[in-house]
Amino acid sequence: MFTLSNDQLEVTLLDPVADRERFGTRYCTGGYIFQIADRKLGDLMTGPTFPDSFNVFDGQGIPDAFSVNPPRVPAGGRDAAIIPGIGICALSERKVLEWCQW
Repeated sequence: MFTLSNDQLEVTLLDPVADRERFGTRYCTGGYIFQIADRKLGDLMTGPTFPDSFNVFDGQGIPDAFSVNPPRVPAGGRDAAIIPGIGICALSERKVLEWCQW
């Protein structure tokens, strides 16, 4: 993770390579803001399952969705689409077929 901070806030971004296990097929990996913390109030982000559990589909933070209908690509008969920042994904399986190169 990467951290940007000043005297009031701390912003944690996921590393698109090192934090790959935290991404699902529906989120952009580049610039994913995972948490924003106020120095006085603490963490400001909560996901739908936070803090009890974590799963890649219900991400915590600010996911960046580029397109409601991502471009489809032929991939061995699978329901595949290009998701910016992720790669080629089988949407019906919620699986990454080929990660983009960072």
